Amino acid sequence: MHYVDRGHGPAIVLLHGSFGSLHMWNDWDRELGSHYRVIRFDRPRMGLSGASPAGRTDTEQELQIIDELTRHLGVERFFLVGTSSAGVAAAAYAADHPQQIRGLLLANVAVGAFKPATVQRPLLFFGCCWRSIRGSRVGGQRHSGNRYWLRTSMRRQV
Repeated sequence: MHYVDRGHGPAIVLLHGSFGSLHMWNDWDRELGSHYRVIRFDRPRMGLSGASPAGRTDTEQELQIIDELTRHLGVERFFLVGTSSAGVAAAAYAADHPQQIRGLLLANVAVGAFKPATVQRPLLFFGCCWRSIRGSRVGGQRHSGNRYWLRTSMRRQV
C-alpha cells in the first residue's frame, strides 16, 4: 500500500476517487500539513498501490484497508475525507466506526442508480434533503424538466 503520512496535530485521512491517486491531494497536504497530520494513500489498483491482498476491491475491503492503515500508523481518531467513489467507503467507515471519526467530509459522491425523472418527492441522500424544481429558472433562463438543488437550510448545516 503506497501512502504518505506527514505533519503533526489532529489526523486527516484523505481518500481519492476512481482513476486518481494520493497526488490529487498535494495542495491540501501543503495547506493542512502545518496544522494537521495528513494521511493519504493510493487505493488498491490505483496510483502506486497494487491489487488488494484479498484479491478483491469492494467497500468492505476498503473499510478494512482504512482500519488497518490507521491502526498501523497509531491513529485512534481522525477526520475522514472521501471524494467521488471513495465517498461511499468514507460514509460506510464513519457509520461503522463513529468512535474513531472526528468529522466527515464527502464531495461529489453518487451512489447507486439515480433516475431523476422517476423522483417526484424529496429524497434523502447521505443526510441531505434535495427537492425537485420543475421548470426552474437558472441564470435568467427557463429550464424544463427536473432540477435538484440542495435546500438552502441544509447547506448551512453541512
